Amino acid sequence: MEINSLANISTDYEVIFHAELAKFVSSKRWANERSKLLSSIRLHVADRDIDALKSFLRDEREKCLKGFQANSQFYILEKCFDDQLGSFDVIKFFQKLIVVNEGELDSAELEDFFIYHCLTNTIDHLLAQAFDWEARQKSATISADNIVIVNGEIIIQKSKKQQEEESVVGEELDNIIFNYRIFDTDSKLTKLRDIIAASINMGEDNGKLVQPEKEQINPNTKNEWYYIFKAIDEAGIVISRKFKDSTFIEQMISWFPWLFQFDSAEEMNVYKRNWQKSISHERSLWRSKGNVTQIKDMWANYKNLNLERDKVVRMNAIAKGLLRKLSDYRSEIFMSQM
Repeated sequence: MEINSLANISTDYEVIFHAELAKFVSSKRWANERSKLLSSIRLHVADRDIDALKSFLRDEREKCLKGFQANSQFYILEKCFDDQLGSFDVIKFFQKLIVVNEGELDSAELEDFFIYHCLTNTIDHLLAQAFDWEARQKSATISADNIVIVNGEIIIQKSKKQQEEESVVGEELDNIIFNYRIFDTDSKLTKLRDIIAASINMGEDNGKLVQPEKEQINPNTKNEWYYIFKAIDEAGIVISRKFKDSTFIEQMISWFPWLFQFDSAEEMNVYKRNWQKSISHERSLWRSKGNVTQIKDMWANYKNLNLERDKVVRMNAIAKGLLRKLSDYRSEIFMSQM
């Protein structure tokens, strides 16, 4: 894989990193690694033995580290520890890796890092879940059936009888476009992700993250994503300079990777270019006298723009409903900070 072409276009290594990470978590290789970890847990950990689970996860994390230490990239990662964050700065690492390799990275080399990065994050979150599970229940039990893959991530469920209300566990949610000052904790980002997810039809996974809205976009119909974009834009929750069609797409792929499958970098790039064109085209349909129609005016203005009534009824309901929920959540956060 050559990152050189990307690096020449943009020096925003954070955007490049998230794009490459999103591509990896959508790959068959990561699906296989994730399934291997789950199979190993079920093979080596006895039902209802939390101590054995914690011990196994610690051992697996140590194996990941030792395996990655043999890789030349480990020495670069060691130099990227951030004392203030108390963790490794993966964006800084990625930038150094590109510079060291003069803008070119071998796909296998990059894959090795992402396997280490994603596996250790998954293990860390499973450990945190196990400790939390243990702390909240006097007679905590975790059976093999509790540990499952949901929406592409390994989680520990409360029980089969309870509704799945927990957040997806695995890679921590990436924030590419949203205002860091508003969404300054993982829990806030998770709730934001879930609010948006309710307006997207997840197919067989619909309702697993959150109660779905009555009307939802079809994620395979690329132009319908415009109404998600528009609601997010009008809610005033993004960093304006970072919010573009391209970065919106990167954010959606990062947060909902199970909706997209790419067998190659080229296939992914073609898909994203077509997606971007579809969003841009849908926006142009709402343009009048040089201005783009606001969500509150869509219903009043659609006849002037010769748009199909049935489509507008559905899309306006989706956009208006999502905008209301996002605006309410933004106000809720502000009120809690007063």
